[in-house]
Amino acid sequence: MSGSALDTPMMKQFLKVKEQYPDAVIFYRMGDFYEMFLDDAELVAPILDITLTARDKAKKDAVPMCGVPVHAADGHIKRLAELGHRVAICEQVENPKETGGKRLVRREVVEVVTPGLVGDPEGLDGRVVVAVAAVFIVEKVEPDAGREFGLAVLDASTADFRATACRGQSDAPETVVLPDVLMQELSRISPREILLPSEQVEALAPQIRDVLDEVAITAIPSVTYAPKAEAHSWPGDFMDAQDPGSRAATAVANYLAQNQPFAVENPPRLRRYEMADTVVLDAATRRHLELHENSEDRGRSGTLLSELDATSCALGARRLSHWLSYPLLSTAAIHERHDAVEFLVEQDRMRGQLRDAMRRVRDLERLLSKAMRPGSVPRDLGALRSSLSALPEVVAAISPDASAGEGALLGSTEEKKVALQGPSPL
Repeated sequence: MSGSALDTPMMKQFLKVKEQYPDAVIFYRMGDFYEMFLDDAELVAPILDITLTARDKAKKDAVPMCGVPVHAADGHIKRLAELGHRVAICEQVENPKETGGKRLVRREVVEVVTPGLVGDPEGLDGRVVVAVAAVFIVEKVEPDAGREFGLAVLDASTADFRATACRGQSDAPETVVLPDVLMQELSRISPREILLPSEQVEALAPQIRDVLDEVAITAIPSVTYAPKAEAHSWPGDFMDAQDPGSRAATAVANYLAQNQPFAVENPPRLRRYEMADTVVLDAATRRHLELHENSEDRGRSGTLLSELDATSCALGARRLSHWLSYPLLSTAAIHERHDAVEFLVEQDRMRGQLRDAMRRVRDLERLLSKAMRPGSVPRDLGALRSSLSALPEVVAAISPDASAGEGALLGSTEEKKVALQGPSPL
């Protein structure tokens, strides 16, 4: 019998999982705790301020270990992801009673949390987008036309998924320079993680760091940008399209399917947008105007958003934040939005009823994301149910009978309805 601490059935199982996810911290489920071993334990113990101990201390190669209770794990996982680490959640996938105590309980990784793919979305600021972005570079450079670039962005906590494309300056075939319009868009989105082709990381990472110094940059193989046979059936046809935006979106879709397969059982729908459709505010302008962050401590106090935000729910807060980041250019769209605001300003009773009804609506997008996770509990479904049950009151608040003698939104023009709902937030 081996005297090595690494030769036990449990450690063999852990090492096999670690071999499959070498770049992630393994949260290995053991009863009511997630345990971390070896280098993972030595890495996270000081970060999470938890005690580093050892397994099989009597053996010469005692295994460093630390752990956190399952009920408190989400906060620790978020902390690691915010610092740029990947966390693989390795769960017990069979009942220990079924083994009869004769063999080790089978465990599998059910989810990988990355800086841009959050785990449990509870506790996230409703105004904040937590996004992963992918950049696709067209290899062929058209003479005097410049290289094409695709960009796709996903907030997995809300299923907001969008893609766009742009063209850079004419450059040499062997040189890749990210165009200024793309850099400004990345700065405006401020994703937590950016996916880049592995062969381009060395050239592109310094350019991105100049704009987003704290973003996690993840190298992915070129095959990630191509449809995979085992990929889920996504809404739309972008997985089969060849334009730059579709290729970037395919990389995000494959990355999500690889790390959080449960999320693609109800896959997010891709939406296209053009950067030229809204005012592009560069980073310096946004800082000067203090739209979302003040210049003193980068907090929210004193910002334009803090002055304007009187929203009743997280969905509205996130929409308002987006509108500030993407000012409209279309005169018609601006007039429609103004008309919708004017309509509700004039309808005091209806506006009050609508606000009261909306206060009961929690963050439906993130509640749905939470309910789909492997670790969801009945309480999560209950929260989703209570928010959905509040929606009839929202509809009733803007019905033709909601404000007698004041008119009604549903009886007004279609343009007012669209303007009140607003364009797609992403």
